[in-house]
Amino acid sequence: MDPQISFNQVVSRGCGIDVHQKVVVATISGEGLKQETREFGTFTRSLTELKDWLLENGVTHVAMESTGIYWKSVYHVINGMEEYKEPGADYVTQRVEKKRKLYLKRELEKLGYAVQLTQPAPQAG
Repeated sequence: MDPQISFNQVVSRGCGIDVHQKVVVATISGEGLKQETREFGTFTRSLTELKDWLLENGVTHVAMESTGIYWKSVYHVINGMEEYKEPGADYVTQRVEKKRKLYLKRELEKLGYAVQLTQPAPQAG
């Protein structure tokens, strides 16, 4: 027979969150609450619904489990620090392009060339 282990309850209403790439699973439990599990999407609108659900149920503490960086958007929305913005594919493309240009500039300078990066002129149209 396994021994029983008991803990003192220190949080009256809490939530456990499991964050995945495309879904967030949250379970609330506590005094006066029926344990309930819901799934939410990972975009700002869905995460705001998660935050509202937690507030409506008086949840005061959240424990979050996540792999990689997926927790960041959930944290920012439920913590209320700032609105989370999806940077989008253009952001990544621009970052990669900028890094590539700087790399090529350094390589040309190693070969003795003087290189100056300039912004392209805006196209009419």
